[in-house]
Amino acid sequence: MPRHQFRRALATCLMIASALLALLPKSVAAEQRAVRFRMDWIPSGMYAPFFYGYDAGVFAKNGIDLDIVNGNGSLTTIADVDAGNVKFGMSGCAAAALAISKGRKIVSVASYMAKYSWAFYVPEDSAFKNIGDLRGKSVVVAPNSSEILLLPAVLKYAGVNPEDMKRVAVDPAQKIATYARGVGDSTITTMAYGDPLVQQAKPSRALLWSDAGFVMPDYCVIASTETVAKDPELVASFLKATFESVAASEKNSSAAVDASLKLRPLIQRAPTEKQWELTMGFLRSNNTKACPLGWQSPKDWDIGLKTLKEYAGLEGDISNPDLFYTNKFIKCSASK
Repeated sequence: MPRHQFRRALATCLMIASALLALLPKSVAAEQRAVRFRMDWIPSGMYAPFFYGYDAGVFAKNGIDLDIVNGNGSLTTIADVDAGNVKFGMSGCAAAALAISKGRKIVSVASYMAKYSWAFYVPEDSAFKNIGDLRGKSVVVAPNSSEILLLPAVLKYAGVNPEDMKRVAVDPAQKIATYARGVGDSTITTMAYGDPLVQQAKPSRALLWSDAGFVMPDYCVIASTETVAKDPELVASFLKATFESVAASEKNSSAAVDASLKLRPLIQRAPTEKQWELTMGFLRSNNTKACPLGWQSPKDWDIGLKTLKEYAGLEGDISNPDLFYTNKFIKCSASK
């Protein structure tokens, strides 16, 4: 082939390749960034959107090569985020706030479950109708847990003297089994995760803390303050992918559960389906309903921080909410 024809053919091929590349989603053409995300606890339906987002390519579309790491409690996740072992994590918002007050360099960048999901579980055939009915009764709890720290506050809201409730302290993994054997009158767990497990062990009813007037953001997405300051584009991309995945999982629960079982084959379908169904009911609080998913209510945080200050040993000044959470990445035009 003559040289001028070769050059013309090469130029044509390059033009076609460029055109095809332009038609690809930006994320396919863009470099993927490896991002580790640690859950708060073991795999469950609470995390279905993350598994769906990974499996359906939502995170990849946003330039993120996601690695979902199993959790072992909020404190482990907080420590890993603070140390830079993972970029993002899921943590109880109360645990995150307490850790921040003690010097951890983390911040909540979004709410995941804005409404508090913790509840007392009581036998289905019992006469207990509300938390106040548990006055003089016993509750199975895990010592040194966030539930112990916050228990006096919710009892105050319910009109119960904390001294009027006996505590049966057991290992966290034994709470439900102990309650199911009838050792205590009630136990405490997050409804979104624990309800299917409690019902399997002992038919029960949930007495939600929020029904007694307890207000606090429940689960938060956390990042290090260094990541927020130095890599805001990554934070924005991660949150965009996260809440695109949440919205898609709300519309197609079965696909979210399928992805969860695909990526974590040891979990079971029935409880996973129920956990995600329940989780959806706690994604929004009364003060976040008019705003995008992930937006954090200053009112909810203000009440929560005051509760932690009074009952749970939160240290330092709480007048600067920017220390604890930021709405820099998720705006709400309806907020005041």
